[in-house]
Amino acid sequence: ARATDPSEREQLAQEAATLARELATAQVPTLPRLIVDDCTPERLATLLRDQGGRLAVLAPEGDVFDLLAARYGNGPNFGAFLRAHAGDPLRVDRVGRPPEFVERPALTVGLAVQPDVVRGLIKQPGFRGRGLLARFLYAWPPNLVGRRDTKAPPLPEQARQGYHRGILALLRLPGGTDEEGKSASHVLRLDAEAQERLSAFEAWLEPQLGERGDLGGIADWGAKLAGAVVRIAGLLHLAEHGDHRAPWETPINGRTMERAIRLGRYLIDHARMAFAEMGADPEVEDAKRLLARIEEAGVQTFTKRDAFRAMQGSFKRVEAMEPVLALLTRHGFIREGQGEQRRGPGRKPSPVYEVNPLWLRQANSVNSVNSVMGECGDRTTTRANSVNSVNSVTGGMGSEL
Repeated sequence: ARATDPSEREQLAQEAATLARELATAQVPTLPRLIVDDCTPERLATLLRDQGGRLAVLAPEGDVFDLLAARYGNGPNFGAFLRAHAGDPLRVDRVGRPPEFVERPALTVGLAVQPDVVRGLIKQPGFRGRGLLARFLYAWPPNLVGRRDTKAPPLPEQARQGYHRGILALLRLPGGTDEEGKSASHVLRLDAEAQERLSAFEAWLEPQLGERGDLGGIADWGAKLAGAVVRIAGLLHLAEHGDHRAPWETPINGRTMERAIRLGRYLIDHARMAFAEMGADPEVEDAKRLLARIEEAGVQTFTKRDAFRAMQGSFKRVEAMEPVLALLTRHGFIREGQGEQRRGPGRKPSPVYEVNPLWLRQANSVNSVNSVMGECGDRTTTRANSVNSVNSVTGGMGSEL
């Protein structure tokens, strides 16, 4: 403003415009973050933007599910979790705040929760319908309370140091850049053997995802398993070659892929257990109800037609019960026996199933204890209830009683 020379004024004006453009495009560095815990989905989108699209939610409890279910009453909001799992672009526009954009977000989620947390997830609106529950890999270890080693040895120092060195090696790996010098991901590739083993695993898995397949009840989870196996293979590859200058230049080999596939097969039974505890697998729920009827009746054998009558209302046709009977057979509760052989015209006899006597004996012993405990309080009521229970089951299980 104090310049009197027109040429000097023009030069200063150009400098001011250049400085204004630099200021508008300058990015203030943010404090690096690797891990978050108690974080709302809205804040997560901001952190992903600030951290270059890479972040981990690691927590020893299940509070994150409360946040996803809208603890603050604004309705479920977990779009950032879904997009960051698939690597889809994340765009957030809110009133009163600048837009947030993450081109390829990558979010890791690791939670150690109590069984009751998992059991309540299926009731949360949209958790399964929008694919959130299908994105998790479940591990359901046995409860060791009462059988724990109270003098368990500490972690070997060699293992601790090896893990420490491995993590530091991975953190030191340089990030990738594109042709414009912007941050970009490295690409891992499979060699011919790894691709062949992955193709064989996919061919084995796909038929099981059908309506009557072993994974039909959790097909949404099973459909993502092959992709999860590839991701696991990538992690195993980096862990093994983390001390190399550029591990992405070495393709993932068949041995690493086979190890990832073994982990994938391990995860299948645990996912079945988790979804069964949620009440999300209709076949498991039907199997539980049928077992309850068998237990109440105390029968040693039954026909498929008897089971259909006992489960009336649950199935439209007798054939629809076959997956449930197959599930109980696989787990050793029942087995198909030798039924009556009829020759000539007429309807063929219904298949006969034998009940595992070990399971039935255990179930009856538990019921005996419960019955005795009930009689201590009210013998008349307990006896009446027992009679009504037997009559009810008799009407359902048919001639086997």
